[in-house]
Amino acid sequence: MSRKLAKACLRSMFERVAECGDQARAARKLLALGRVDEAMNIAYEIEPLLYEANHLMQSASLLRREGKEG
Repeated sequence: MSRKLAKACLRSMFERVAECGDQARAARKLLALGRVDEAMNIAYEIEPLLYEANHLMQSASLLRREGKEG
């Protein structure tokens, strides 16, 4: 069961990271155009997604380890 939960956490983490990548590419284009404020707004939107992705990764790691021990 722990390994299934770990896989679910990883899938969710990958979705968050992919979404961040899409937004980061858009922000980079805005920055190249000199639209710093708009790029910064996107950066503010990305930060919570990265925070969530980090916690999902930590959860997956713990669940994976638990699955190996149990």
